[in-house]
Amino acid sequence: ITDTSKEWMVRAPQENVAWQQTVNEVTGRKGVTQPNHAGTEGVGVKVESKDGEKGCSYLWIQNEEEVEITVDLSTKVGEGKKVNKKLINATFQLQKITVKYNKEIVVEVKLYSKLDVDGCTWTLENNNLVVTCEKASEGEMWPRLEA
Repeated sequence: ITDTSKEWMVRAPQENVAWQQTVNEVTGRKGVTQPNHAGTEGVGVKVESKDGEKGCSYLWIQNEEEVEITVDLSTKVGEGKKVNKKLINATFQLQKITVKYNKEIVVEVKLYSKLDVDGCTWTLENNNLVVTCEKASEGEMWPRLEA
């Protein structure tokens, strides 16, 4: 387990951004920056499925209070069909989110940091499952979603 309170872990994201800005200046891309943290500034991060046809790709975004994961379940139901919300099962653990559709795991994420599991929920928008989870440490920006 990585101790995220170590000084170098806290400094790393800011140092990476500073480095990117310097590289951009040297290569003539001055003014072009990356977000300070992954999944911020309205820019979602797409994660491809690791399980091939079994899993689903997802998009995640964060702010200081919560993390949101959007999973397109269209591939699980077929072209033109609607997702049956009764077949969705989302499990929230302190550092893990598991989403099943029709008893099959479609997304399983071991998280970078801890959640407030009582502050986690999901909604269905068309065939997109939107999982919203409150962070255990408000104000913490994660450099990545997965541990």
